[in-house]
Amino acid sequence: GLPRVLTVSLDTSLVRKPGDPVLGDTVARHVDYARNLGSLHVIVKTGKRGPDGGSIPERIDLAPGLVVHPTRSVNRYAFIADAIRIGISVGRREGIDVVSAQDPFATGIAALAIARVLRRPLNVQVHFDFAGDPFWRRERLEHRLFFPFARWIVRQAQTVRVGTTRERKIYSGWGIDPKQIMVAPVAVDLDRFTDVAPNHGFRSWVDGTGGDALVLTMCRLVPSKDLSTLLRAASQVIAVRPRTRFIVVGGGPLRQRLESEARALGIGDAVKFAGVIDGTEAPSAMASADIYALTSWYEGTSLVTLEAGASGVPVVSTDVAGTDDTIINGVTGMVVPVGDDHAFATALIGLLDDPVQRLAVGEAARRHVRAHFGRADAVTALTDLWTQTAIPHRPWLKSASPFPGGPEVPSGGLTGPDWLYVANARFPSEKAQSYQIAQMVDAFATEGVAVELVHPDRANLDDIREEDPRWFYELRGPLRRHAVRVLDAVKLVTIDQPILNRPPWPGLAFAVQALTFAIGASRHARRSRAKVIYGRDWPILWALSRAGAGRPVVWEAHDLPERDRSRSWLRRVLPRFDGIVAITAGVREALIEMGADPDRVVVAPDAVAWERFAIETPAVDARRTLGLPVSGKMVVYAGHLYPWKGSHVLARAGQFVPEDVTIYIVGGTPADVTSFRTYVQTEELRQVRVVGHVPPTQVPAWLRAADVVVLPNSAQSVIGSRYTSPLKLYEYLASGRPIVASDVPAIREV
Repeated sequence: GLPRVLTVSLDTSLVRKPGDPVLGDTVARHVDYARNLGSLHVIVKTGKRGPDGGSIPERIDLAPGLVVHPTRSVNRYAFIADAIRIGISVGRREGIDVVSAQDPFATGIAALAIARVLRRPLNVQVHFDFAGDPFWRRERLEHRLFFPFARWIVRQAQTVRVGTTRERKIYSGWGIDPKQIMVAPVAVDLDRFTDVAPNHGFRSWVDGTGGDALVLTMCRLVPSKDLSTLLRAASQVIAVRPRTRFIVVGGGPLRQRLESEARALGIGDAVKFAGVIDGTEAPSAMASADIYALTSWYEGTSLVTLEAGASGVPVVSTDVAGTDDTIINGVTGMVVPVGDDHAFATALIGLLDDPVQRLAVGEAARRHVRAHFGRADAVTALTDLWTQTAIPHRPWLKSASPFPGGPEVPSGGLTGPDWLYVANARFPSEKAQSYQIAQMVDAFATEGVAVELVHPDRANLDDIREEDPRWFYELRGPLRRHAVRVLDAVKLVTIDQPILNRPPWPGLAFAVQALTFAIGASRHARRSRAKVIYGRDWPILWALSRAGAGRPVVWEAHDLPERDRSRSWLRRVLPRFDGIVAITAGVREALIEMGADPDRVVVAPDAVAWERFAIETPAVDARRTLGLPVSGKMVVYAGHLYPWKGSHVLARAGQFVPEDVTIYIVGGTPADVTSFRTYVQTEELRQVRVVGHVPPTQVPAWLRAADVVVLPNSAQSVIGSRYTSPLKLYEYLASGRPIVASDVPAIREV
């Protein structure tokens, strides 16, 4: 069966009668949640009477399986007691499996009490960055008093739902197991914001006042939105571009004060306070804007930035938690420091003065939002989290989706995978190998194949260890993975005892780590009900083929061993593989020469998520975003610094290029980067810059910033000349930049 969930909420938009105005899409979102659950009961804080003076019923059946229970409290202080009373009654009557709180404050207190009485697991949701944002604590004395208590509430939960990766890192730092924390932004109906006609009234006001561009803001007029910063920035923009107009949509206690501030700044005629609008009008309002502005002190995901992106409207935002996920700075929008009106005005002016860039940023935002914030995925992520929360107490429950939704689901949970993807690699990591694995798992998942990634639990770099792989790799679908405990001998010789980091110890250490991973992965495979075992490490797959209980084993072949003994071993185990995916024709030919059945070997090269790199941002804007000089010629190599990659050849070529050309080498492990920088300094290669590793999300901007991109593979290595299917080459092609590459068979094949 599906879980029955009870939530405690403050969202009064769920308490509505026919004919009431629609405020956002809260009701539709909860209807979608209910479809994925056995039932959904929502306790909502209300008074005895509604805004119109009419009485509020005790129960509202909004849709099949969706029931709202207003508290009908005599005052706000009675809400918690009323919610607990109603929750215990509903929980016992309906057989509730999970109790969820909208926040770790009043609803968290009520939900925790209900969960304790019913002996049910607790899920706590956090919709804004109260934990990591000093502005929230400084805003009110009660916030400073509530903070320690809210932190305690979060720690009592079996699972925590947050809207942003920044919050996930913070709560992990509190000692909460990262597997208990899911990044699951609120579901937004992005289709509402596609191909919508502009708001006639807004555009008429802009045109009627002699304006030529509109900056829009939609929010409650409260201190945390920091609209004073917006008005100060607006005055600076209007001083430079007097035909710019600003519209502020929303109501709240600060309206009169803000209107007075606008008049005092001399911009009263250029700023319109439009008041509250019906939620159905939000898409047309967004379609009217040239830029959307957000000046908040703190936010969670900030749904309005997603709505702007879906509308193709670029966003200028302060650096709140949600921008880590919703905005790629300089590519899909602009992010500036909180409270910095000058930086905010500068960002607005830059977009207003360049219509081509403005349109390009808006289109990039549209692609980014639609790729990563689909409504169906967000709904499934939350309902699967509730299912995951319930399973330890109700093991017969199952997910409503064909495979676990959300950014990351621990192994052993909801429904069994169709395939095991086995990879002996750190995950996530700075290496292209892990990036390619993530892209493959994502491609399988988006095609409807339920995949579980099985990888070793190994030491990782400090700045990557706590990264959510879904956001780190910009994955489109869900990610399920199982980390196998291993004897991490590699860490011993490279980190704990670096004096051992020389032959033969690293090779022996890797062999020990690989052996313990093969044992652990085989044990996991025997327990798994997956129908297919897939991977790219043939010795590991050989071990798994012996534990696979007759299941097909498919090898993704990237290269072949060079030593005779290893080649002889591979030749003997090839018949155990039911299929082989060779990434180049050269790999396929070599496998057939070794005795592989030609009918079982297909060629499928590495590929790329095209939309991530096919951005239209001008090179000069990409350079500004990266903090690079806008003048001069720029050559970029993006990749690792292995000898066969040819990066040293490229660096030496820097001696022969004109003085206005700079070569940027992007990528590499920390050790390789340090060594390479020493090499560049020793050789006095003054026109070479070694950037080092950058997150995958930044790579598109580096490629767009380049005049030429380079792939200098060495022909002296068989892997560089015949076997490699260069992932970066596909990224280069998608970016639309001119390419200079080595003339080797593997590259000619592409």
